[in-house]
Amino acid sequence: MSVFSRTRLVLLAITLGLFLCPLNLFAQEAAATETAAAEQAPAPTVKSKTTDKFERAERVESMRYRHLWIAYSLIWLLVFLFVFRTWKLGQQTATELESLNRRLKSLEEREE
Repeated sequence: MSVFSRTRLVLLAITLGLFLCPLNLFAQEAAATETAAAEQAPAPTVKSKTTDKFERAERVESMRYRHLWIAYSLIWLLVFLFVFRTWKLGQQTATELESLNRRLKSLEEREE
């Protein structure tokens, strides 16, 4: 297995880990919220209904922000990977150019 394919596998594992970890956290938080809501089920009144609606709206809004953070994290990860890959390809190109320069100099010395 080449270094490039190993690097690809590591990056894929990291990306999947970053994607799946928040999903697991959301599932755990939703289960905890449902359990807490089931334990605290007072008799419905006008005030508790409005409070419940407000709490639901807050949860939805906080989920939006979490998704935003996940999206920004993935975007920054992709930017970092692009810059890193470009840097590595630049290094590889510079190494090949140095090799070609040495070969050219050795060929020019032979002709003299």
